[in-house]
Amino acid sequence: MALMVMIRMESNKNKASRYNHKIIEKIRNLL
Repeated sequence: MALMVMIRMESNKNKASRYNHKIIEKIRNLL
C-alpha cells in the first residue's frame, strides 16, 4: 500500500519536472 503511494508520488514528481522543463525551454526560446 505505502509502496504504491510512493511510486505514484515519484511519477507525479517526474511529470512535474518534465512540465517545468518544457516551460524552461519555451522561456529560453523567447530570450
